[in-house]
Amino acid sequence: MMCFSMGFLENVLIAIVVIAGAIALIQLLLVPYITRSLGQGGVTLIKAINIVVACVILIAIIIVMFDLLLCLFYPHRAPL
Repeated sequence: MMCFSMGFLENVLIAIVVIAGAIALIQLLLVPYITRSLGQGGVTLIKAINIVVACVILIAIIIVMFDLLLCLFYPHRAPL
């Protein structure tokens, strides 16, 4: 598969939508349950979960960006 082909871009956009939907669903289901059962401690737990999710998303973005740069500068090599 080429680095900047339409199929590649389609897969990246689908992955972004799936990840965003999964995050929204997890937050929708976890926030009321945790805050109801743990109270103020649950709010802190939700904030910690949000930080971890944001870190995972940022790491994924960095990996994709480096793969795209690798394809841009070395088009005959495969992404990492």
